[in-house]
Amino acid sequence: MLLGSKKILAAVVGSSAACVGSLLCPSSSHCDAHLEATGVPAFSATYPANDPSEDRSVVACLKLPPVGTTVGAAALCGVKMVGVFDGHGGWQVSDFVVSNVVDVVTRHLGLLEGRTDEQSVSGALRGSYAELEGRYKEGVRQSYAYGFGAVAKVGCCALVCVRVGDRLSFANAGDCRAVVGSATADGGDDFRAVRITRDHNAREPLEVLRLMAEHPGESQASLIRCKNPHACYVKGRLQLTRALGDAYLKYPDYNAPPGQHRDRGRHIPAPYTPPYVGAVPQIHHLALQTKRDRFLVLASDGVWDYLSDQDAVDVVSRARRDGECPATAIKTAALTKAAEECGLTLPELLQFPPGRQRRGRHDDTTAVVLDL
Repeated sequence: MLLGSKKILAAVVGSSAACVGSLLCPSSSHCDAHLEATGVPAFSATYPANDPSEDRSVVACLKLPPVGTTVGAAALCGVKMVGVFDGHGGWQVSDFVVSNVVDVVTRHLGLLEGRTDEQSVSGALRGSYAELEGRYKEGVRQSYAYGFGAVAKVGCCALVCVRVGDRLSFANAGDCRAVVGSATADGGDDFRAVRITRDHNAREPLEVLRLMAEHPGESQASLIRCKNPHACYVKGRLQLTRALGDAYLKYPDYNAPPGQHRDRGRHIPAPYTPPYVGAVPQIHHLALQTKRDRFLVLASDGVWDYLSDQDAVDVVSRARRDGECPATAIKTAALTKAAEECGLTLPELLQFPPGRQRRGRHDDTTAVVLDL
């Protein structure tokens, strides 16, 4: 059961106080504030579990004409972009994506020549994901042919949000999540969580139905295998139903031959009718209510494994009131809950080195908070 919001807030305050001056703190004094460097009023924080971490994030001002900006903070940057990328099977795809996504999205939006309607922006975001997917697939082709099969089983969730004027546009593939903190009254300080994106996971009924519709010749048992109600896997291999990378679940050329050494890659036996994992993002648009919608939280599932949408919004609200870094507050709240579930204190949890010992207790944990 998740901690109640008040208990989480108390745990964050308590753990922060206990961590002052301690090397055990989850970088509690460190907060990446991006306004001065980029013109984007955003904060980011991350804490690795894997060694190296498979999470990445981006905060950027896109070099496009300042379309639809308003007086105030938004005028610092006409087109803002934030994103969270959660790798699996390795760090390579998330690293490739974060290294290229700003340039790719900038170029695709630039091709719109100033058009900012939802249909045009949706097409630009889908085109950006298609380009990133295609470039990675082709980039690793020769390595795979040489027998480096691991390149076909690495992937990442990708969640990008672009703000143009008073509209947010989201492209989501995977189970990173976007939540808006919206005031319950104009100008008020009590916030409710509004989830924007939908998790693309094999345990989600809508994703199961989509897969069954796309693979009419396969049974549900062939498509989805569940260890328990909370852990279901596409073809018994991957919980995610949408992601970048994971070539062996998408392209026949990357499905290793049977009976080969595992270095050649993973083999999916018949029935095999790919693609099973989609690279096409789900697009969402939100017209901001400027007096109510006050901040946006993007986070990897290392946060959502432990915090509900409302928990995260309450943590950010409290951090903003107290002048603390909201992204760091979310990270600390998630780690505090992870420690509790392991029967540990937060300092005890943080003593574990990154790698197998730490990953066995929690995932990489990343949050980006954008002031709206």
